[in-house]
Amino acid sequence: MKETQNELLPSHTYGVLSGGDLAHIISLTHQQLQDLHAEHYDPSNARFSTYSDFPLESHIEFIDSSLFEFIQIEPSVGEPLELRWKKPVP
Repeated sequence: MKETQNELLPSHTYGVLSGGDLAHIISLTHQQLQDLHAEHYDPSNARFSTYSDFPLESHIEFIDSSLFEFIQIEPSVGEPLELRWKKPVP
């Protein structure tokens, strides 16, 4: 499956292993991992889901007030347009 996606969409997010190649992840230094995390992950671009019978309003207020501790990041990623094939590709 992953090989098919890699070939069909080579310049798109699905053209690469978005989580990284497991064989190479273990060779990351601690600093490289921290840098990657700082560039792409932050509560300001997170999605939160809740469920239960607790009062939702107080939970939302807690999440909202906690996010002010963080500076919102703008990850430098994009979705390139995939080139159209002019003829069938073997």
